[in-house]
Amino acid sequence: MFNNGQGRMQEKHTDKKSIPCKYFAKGCCRNGDNCPYSHNLNSPIAGEMRQEKAQSAKKFHVQRFVKNIAMVSTPVRHIAKAFEPFQFFSCEEGNGVGVWNAGMVYQGRYLENVPVSAMNIQANLFFFAQRGVQLFDPCVITAVDVATNQSVQIRGENGVINAVLFTSDYNALFAAYDNGLLQCWNFANGAFVEVKRESYELPIVSMAYFNGYIILGMKNGFIGLFVLATCEICKIQISNADIIGLHITSNKELVTVSSAGNVTIFSLPNFVEVGKTNLDSFVTASCVCTTVEGVDMLVTACEQEKRNPVLSVMKVNGLEKKGLIYEESGRVITLANLGKINNRGDFILSGCENGAIDLYDLSA
Repeated sequence: MFNNGQGRMQEKHTDKKSIPCKYFAKGCCRNGDNCPYSHNLNSPIAGEMRQEKAQSAKKFHVQRFVKNIAMVSTPVRHIAKAFEPFQFFSCEEGNGVGVWNAGMVYQGRYLENVPVSAMNIQANLFFFAQRGVQLFDPCVITAVDVATNQSVQIRGENGVINAVLFTSDYNALFAAYDNGLLQCWNFANGAFVEVKRESYELPIVSMAYFNGYIILGMKNGFIGLFVLATCEICKIQISNADIIGLHITSNKELVTVSSAGNVTIFSLPNFVEVGKTNLDSFVTASCVCTTVEGVDMLVTACEQEKRNPVLSVMKVNGLEKKGLIYEESGRVITLANLGKINNRGDFILSGCENGAIDLYDLSA
């Protein structure tokens, strides 16, 4: 018997070297030279294990890819799930917003040739943030009420709005800028009136809302908070890389995703860290979906050097990795959860740098 340095006792054998290590064949043996089993990949059994792993990965991918929805002319920066009679909106670089009906058929373009930088869909209210045409032009947010077919434009500040969010709990609209500014308007009597602005001194990349808190993902691994009831602000650093994804799960947890592949989970509303992992990849986009079985799944678009982009699927509870989906269309820059279509499936959409929009079904 010997202590492996981690508080566990193991029995050392030398006669097992003829037996292939199943974990090494799968690429996940942590024992190294101390492993009692063989690391010879030329054995027939090890070959069968590798083949089984490859077939399993291929099956996971093939079963989940549904189809390519479209190939547009510019990068797809944002995708947002919409409500009937629409299915989703696609925000394409410098070319407004693409509108898609419930049958995934392209219906036309809103704000054509307008540089839309962010959007948010809340029931019948649609919000589209657009950059100024000239260098020092202020941003503009177009708010559309599809129930009344009325729209209004809200004047912002100079810079680029990276995220826009409306919460009906407070009838408040928020815009987060690349210069660290958070701007807030109150919505009453059909008008938006600015009531607050705060500077977080770091570019804001992503934004989420939970129970009276505006949560901000920022550059250099910072998370910012804005408390609506008291207008208090704070920020903390949880990583060294940009926080590109903020997701609220069905279990009232906050999932944060950094561009360096760091995934951290916080319980809400006390913001206590309950789990973390690293994807060992550069991450360009993420989304969380709840399956028909009620399981929260984190999907991330991952990149590794000299490898094709993949979508990593992970169970949020326990941070259990479920598999990889190979993204054959190109580099993914946005992911969106569509949920069920025609009362079935767990569908997600990926938007790519080359203009491709792909549909996947995690329930397959």
